[in-house]
Amino acid sequence: MSRIFSFFVLIAVSISAYSQEMEYDLLISQGDSLMINYNLPEALQKYEQAARISHTYELRKRIGNCHYRRGAYRQCIAELEQLPDSSLDHAAMRNLYFCYQNIGDRKKMYYMGELIRVVYPYDGELIANLAKNYNADEKPELAAAALIPYLERDSTSLNVLRQYAEAKFFMLEFDVARETYKRIIELGDSTSYNVNYSLGICYLHYEDFEKAYSCLRKAVDISERKKMGSLYRLGMACVKTGRAAEGVECLTRSLELSKTPSSLLFNLNELLADGYEQLGDYRNEQYALKDCLLLEGSHNRILYKLALAYRNGKDYHNAAVTYRQFLNSAGMVPENKRADELKQMMSLAEADLKNVEKLNK
Repeated sequence: MSRIFSFFVLIAVSISAYSQEMEYDLLISQGDSLMINYNLPEALQKYEQAARISHTYELRKRIGNCHYRRGAYRQCIAELEQLPDSSLDHAAMRNLYFCYQNIGDRKKMYYMGELIRVVYPYDGELIANLAKNYNADEKPELAAAALIPYLERDSTSLNVLRQYAEAKFFMLEFDVARETYKRIIELGDSTSYNVNYSLGICYLHYEDFEKAYSCLRKAVDISERKKMGSLYRLGMACVKTGRAAEGVECLTRSLELSKTPSSLLFNLNELLADGYEQLGDYRNEQYALKDCLLLEGSHNRILYKLALAYRNGKDYHNAAVTYRQFLNSAGMVPENKRADELKQMMSLAEADLKNVEKLNK
């Protein structure tokens, strides 16, 4: 009797397991179909339902990929970091790399990028991106080291060549950079601002001013005359090649682009003064406030702050002088147009001026 009972229990368990396996396979199939159709929210629901049955490595990759494509980078990382490196396929490794990049985890990004470079040496797109990050982080030697093995296999990838040229440019190896930029143009990328600009600088370095002029002229045209650096260097090439009128025009335009709006400089200096005031550095606070006045003349709020800075710095003579300047300037504002802030500053200044005059005796 007990054997018969055990037999039926075994059959029931087998049926249940088979039923769960069928349900699991169905949910995975449905999730995959939804992913193909870019229905990511519902695909994720199907995968998560399947995970309640069995959270396998392959399912973690699917869930991680779904999170990645939805921009949920930390959730993607949480799934894929559960897997040992040996079980990560190419797609999962790439997802981790770009997730680390997007959340700013440079250490893990570089680790995963180097791992992909070794395991999948023909992934030129990712290797170029890895090198781009090295160049951005001022590590051109590492960028070049990452790119050279790929270039030995394929010397025609524009993505890889661009980063190799940049690395050599940053390493001041202008001869290699120049030849690489020329190769990029030969392969069809003749309309890139960066390529023409950087190649022009290489020619300037070797005092080949005619070729520099040609490249920089293209860069300026591509940028629609909106980049200060290329205009400045084109102006230099123009002067060196006897194109004085064009050179003056380019250099003048470069100067116009280099000017920071006075309103921004005013705000920056006032904020800087506030910072120095909080630090108790009254001398530098005074310098910053004086720079504000150079930009906007007799500005009532700045004059009041400057008088306070002199007072806090125990320069009672200049504090008294500046308080009087402030009161004279503020007094020119009609009473019916004086803001509450100005009225309060005038009242405080009048009271403190008497104290300062006493301290100055």
